[in-house]
Amino acid sequence: MKANTPHFVYGVEDTICYGGHYYTTCLMQATLSSLIHSFVIGDFITNIEHHPPGSCCNIFYCSITHACLNAMALKQVSSLLFSCGTDSHMATDVVLQHLPDIKNFDGILDLLSLCILVILGNVLDFQTYSAPNQHQTESATQVQRSLMNRFDRNDIQVDERMAMCHGRGVAIFLLKWVRSCCLVTGPDGVAIEDLPSLYLVKVLKALLSYKRMAQKKRINGTPHCTLSLLERQIQNVVQCDPSFETQWRNRANLPDDSLNFGKKDGYKVEWKTGWEDDWFRLASGR
Repeated sequence: MKANTPHFVYGVEDTICYGGHYYTTCLMQATLSSLIHSFVIGDFITNIEHHPPGSCCNIFYCSITHACLNAMALKQVSSLLFSCGTDSHMATDVVLQHLPDIKNFDGILDLLSLCILVILGNVLDFQTYSAPNQHQTESATQVQRSLMNRFDRNDIQVDERMAMCHGRGVAIFLLKWVRSCCLVTGPDGVAIEDLPSLYLVKVLKALLSYKRMAQKKRINGTPHCTLSLLERQIQNVVQCDPSFETQWRNRANLPDDSLNFGKKDGYKVEWKTGWEDDWFRLASGR
C-alpha cells in the first residue's frame, strides 16, 4: 500500500497485525504528505502510536539523500540522464536504479520532497517539542522549560541532532545543485525561478495553515506541539538559506490549502549543458 493512502483494518476474529514501512524515491511526494498528516492530526487519523519520526526515520531519509549526493558527485547520474541506449553497467548498478528519475518533472519533485523531509527533520520530529526526558503525557518542569527556552535543548539526543544537521546540509546542497543546473518551465513555457525554495515554502505555508486549523478544532497531533512552537521551528528552517528567506518573505500569493505541488501536466525539465562542471564548481565553492 502506497504512502498517504487512507485505509482501515477489519478483523473478523481476534487478530495480531504486524506491518512496517518501506521508503522508495518514486513515492517521496506522497511520503512527505503522509508524514505531515501524522504530525498534525496523528490522534485523529490513527490508533497506532508510531515511534517519533527522527530517531530511525531520519536515518533512512539521510541515507537516501547521501546516495543521491554520491552518485551525482561521481558523475554516475550523467549516464542515467543522457544515455541514448541501454548500458549493461546501468542495468546492474543497484544504486542508480533507486535514484529519482530526474529527467522528468515528477522525479524532480520526488528529489525535492526527499530533501525537504531531511531539512524538516527537526520540525517533524515529535521529540523536538518535548523537553529533555519529558514524557509525552507529562507537563515540563521548570528546569526542563528553562533548558528548552535558554539552550534550545529538547528530547532528541545530541548525536542525533548532529546527524540531522549534517543531513540538512547535504539536502540544502542538493537543492542548490538543482537550482543551479536544472531549468524547469511551466505549461505556459515560462521558466520557474528557484523551484526548490518555492516548493519548500509552499509546504511550510500549508503545514502552518493545517496546524492552525487542527488546533482550532482541538485535534491533537504531536504531543506538546503548539502553533507558536511550530512557527519557531519553521523560522529556524527558513534562516538556513538566503533563498528560503526570500521566498518566505514573498509567500503571500502562494496557496496554503494543499501539501502537494498541484497539477504537474505540461512542466518540462532541461539540464544545462556541462552541468557536471557547474556541480564541481559549486561543490568546491569557486
